[in-house]
Amino acid sequence: MSVIPTPDPIFLKSIEGEMFRFLWNGEPEKIKRKVLYSSKYEGGLGIANVTIQDMALNITWVKRFLNNTELNIFVNAQLGDIGDLFWKCNLKKADVKEGIKYLKNEFLLNVVCSWSDYNYSIPNTKNEILYQVLWLNFNIRIDNKVVYYKTWEKKGIVYVKDILNNNYEFMSHVEITKKLVKQTFYIITVC
Repeated sequence: MSVIPTPDPIFLKSIEGEMFRFLWNGEPEKIKRKVLYSSKYEGGLGIANVTIQDMALNITWVKRFLNNTELNIFVNAQLGDIGDLFWKCNLKKADVKEGIKYLKNEFLLNVVCSWSDYNYSIPNTKNEILYQVLWLNFNIRIDNKVVYYKTWEKKGIVYVKDILNNNYEFMSHVEITKKLVKQTFYIITVC
């Protein structure tokens, strides 16, 4: 599965079904699959979960993308403006195609979807909320869509904390605009 494209989820389910039909000789299953997937130490049989195995193989590519300069350049070109920041985003698989509309490479799309499934989390602490990336974040939506504002990100507004004032309240439109607008002063010298 690491060399060929990710099989369709229906195909993976059919493989799992065949594995368990073989295990039980075509008879009804006597033990829940969740138990059988568990390690022997936990009382299971340690049977491989084909879907999880496929997802793990896809995720191993993320490290390769980030550590190999040539691959990183290719992947960033595919991901567009968001580039490396994508790997920090809190995006659900269901929103990947909406958040990265222009991603056409099927293999990379599978890797991105697997990563999103693995990486998505619901923040539980104040710090987790403050340091969540704003962009392509399932929990931050406008008109029920994840958002990415390139100009904001390029100006350093990346995390939730970046749009909060010193009292941990959301900044007003005026405060955000001040943060975004780079003030340039020109000194005119008269001779």
